[in-house]
Amino acid sequence: MLQDLEERERTLTAAQGRAEMAMQTLQRENRYQEEKAKELEKKVLRTIFVLVAHEINVAHMSKHLCFKYLWST
Repeated sequence: MLQDLEERERTLTAAQGRAEMAMQTLQRENRYQEEKAKELEKKVLRTIFVLVAHEINVAHMSKHLCFKYLWST
């Protein structure tokens, strides 16, 4: 009876240790994924900024060319 309880305690202690290790692994993975998500968000924002700047530049160039054409005719 006592040996059974001791064996059960060892089994539960080992299971708890494995669960704690798994939790730490998941926490590390979560931090890694959060950091990766932040990097991707920054990349998306930079890409949007570049695209908007490009669109503004194209619009400005089109306007400039239109005025240039109107003045030359």
